[in-house]
Amino acid sequence: MEDATAAGVFQTSSLPLVLTTRSDRSGSTLDYYDRLSHEEDTIYIFLRTPQEPITLAANLAVRYNLYLALLSFVLAAALSYFVARRITRPIEQINQATERISRMNFSQQCQIHTGDELESLSHNINDMAVKLQDYIQQLELNQQLLEKDLQREAKTSQLRQEFIANVSHDFKTPLTLIRAYAETLRNQQLSPTEQQQYCDIILEESSRMNRLVTQLLQLSRLESGAIQLELSYFPIEELLREILHHNQLLIQQKQLQIHWDCQPAEHIVQGDYQRIEQALINVLENAIKYTLADGDILLQIRSQTDQLCRIAITNSCQQPLSDEQLEHLFISFYKADESRHMDQQSFGLGLAIVKATMDLHQQPCSARNTPQGLEIAFTLPLLPEDETEEDDSIEPES
Repeated sequence: MEDATAAGVFQTSSLPLVLTTRSDRSGSTLDYYDRLSHEEDTIYIFLRTPQEPITLAANLAVRYNLYLALLSFVLAAALSYFVARRITRPIEQINQATERISRMNFSQQCQIHTGDELESLSHNINDMAVKLQDYIQQLELNQQLLEKDLQREAKTSQLRQEFIANVSHDFKTPLTLIRAYAETLRNQQLSPTEQQQYCDIILEESSRMNRLVTQLLQLSRLESGAIQLELSYFPIEELLREILHHNQLLIQQKQLQIHWDCQPAEHIVQGDYQRIEQALINVLENAIKYTLADGDILLQIRSQTDQLCRIAITNSCQQPLSDEQLEHLFISFYKADESRHMDQQSFGLGLAIVKATMDLHQQPCSARNTPQGLEIAFTLPLLPEDETEEDDSIEPES
């Protein structure tokens, strides 16, 4: 009370008021007071609070706040690390993928499943890699095709030069003979027998040149597509027998054996009769020409499918042709034995005309080695069965 009186508590109107801070056995304290008035009575209330528990509580609160701050910092750092890794790992994968793509390595793709823009970016990169791979493969394929075209062009240029050289050779030889014998006839006195022989040689060489020119013109027209096919149906066996009959003398001179391998039913094929006839003549004459004496020629006519008939002529030969020889067999002026004997009357155009004829009919033509010898074969469309039945049902007029 004395402390309160000395502090002027009873005179001040400012309540509450800290009176004093002092220490005793219990430690430092803080004194507060307040005043209650009731009518004429005034009640003063004093409150003493020890300072030490407050200090301890404050220190403890500071310590806990420090620990909490440290823990929050650690958690925030760990969370930041995981968040950063979640962001940077897909970026690293994208970076690695782009590096592989820059090295033209498309074997691995980005495997990102974040569900955000990075996953969308990885899908776009994968799509880009696939398209780049397809584009590069297409470029490589185009490069290979270009190289093949260049090789084919070089080969065509070479064949063109050989063609010109061969044509020049085949024209030059008979022209030289014609000129030589004509000059001999003009400048020398010859007996009637010699004159007759020289005239026969000139006529023979003229005929040879005429056949060469005719074949060249025929091949040129076939290859240029200037010839319009006149399609019709005809029995292929009958046509082949007729061609054999016309070449019977050559077959007997070489004592060749002709073997037939045909199905019982007759094959009615569709094609240009004159062109197919010329193609068969060329193939058969080629077989007769290059078959040794007492050799064999096999004629095969069989239905390859319900729509196609396969015609093959095989002649026996001493040894099989090489793959390169087979590949060039249908090229103009090409001869597998590389011989150019005048007595054979061959220019190397017969099989080239056959190939051009079948190309015009849009049918394949092939050459291959078989146990029986060299086989030249091609196909022709068959007369449909329904049309065959209709033809059979029509009775001939009496």
